[in-house]
Amino acid sequence: GIAVQARIKIRDFLDRGVAAAASVDVGESCAFVEVGLHRSIVTQLRVGDVVTRDRVAVEQRIGFLSLLNAWIKLAADKFLDTARFDPRKFAETEQQVFDQLLGFLALDEDSHVLHVEHQGNSRQVEVSRSELVSVARDRMRGIFSHIEHDCPVLLSEDAASLPGIVEVLGEEGSKCYPSGLGDIADAALRVEASDSESDQRAFHVEIPHVDRSRRQISHQPHVSPDATHVLKQSIAHVIGEEFAAKNVRDGTTDFALRRNSHGLVIVPSSSATVLLNGERVHEEAAVKVGDSIMASAIEYQLIAVEEDG
Repeated sequence: GIAVQARIKIRDFLDRGVAAAASVDVGESCAFVEVGLHRSIVTQLRVGDVVTRDRVAVEQRIGFLSLLNAWIKLAADKFLDTARFDPRKFAETEQQVFDQLLGFLALDEDSHVLHVEHQGNSRQVEVSRSELVSVARDRMRGIFSHIEHDCPVLLSEDAASLPGIVEVLGEEGSKCYPSGLGDIADAALRVEASDSESDQRAFHVEIPHVDRSRRQISHQPHVSPDATHVLKQSIAHVIGEEFAAKNVRDGTTDFALRRNSHGLVIVPSSSATVLLNGERVHEEAAVKVGDSIMASAIEYQLIAVEEDG
């Protein structure tokens, strides 16, 4: 309905956990945790050249709202202890606590002072992040019951910002990895590129891993061809065993190119200013196809010319 109202054309559907795991270097398996407003979702994934969704568990009792209500109760108990006042009795004061707790969650602070104004009276209590973690710890156990011990865990941005989740995962022996919308966008673009021929809407629960699949394309390193010519002002000059800049039209004595047992090298003149790919060279240095040489305000580019047959 949102997509229709916004006039957004849906191309495909992509599992968010699969998208997150496709760009993270983890072991053979991992879990993706997303904490929604009313529930949490744990996706178990198998990771290889292709990332595959193995299973999904939904924890209906644990969501951001239930955690926030637990933290409001923590604050209310503190107000009762210090001022015999329960902010939950009035919509106005409960909203004040709600808003300030949301602000605290967004801050990188160890503690925060909550202020409540009611009928001209001002009350305040201090809440620490460690207290939020303690309250959240027991409630989050339900999430971790779906995660194997020592299994790496990817966290959505919303989940990673919640006090308690990283701490409890650490206690369970799991290493946490943040996952942002950029990972999902990257995965979506790769899925679209691989499925460009299809005009059918699909739900993708497996996609190639961005690094591992690339490594499987070829185990042989790419070898660039040897440079055969120097391109100067649109004219190509054969390098051969040695090329001297002074031997071409309007040339200079700034440098020479020579072949040795290791390949092609540039030999700058002692008094010349010669730049190789923007960096000045003072002594003999290796060069290759595509390199740019600047001398006396003239650019020379190393190219390879292939002969037919």
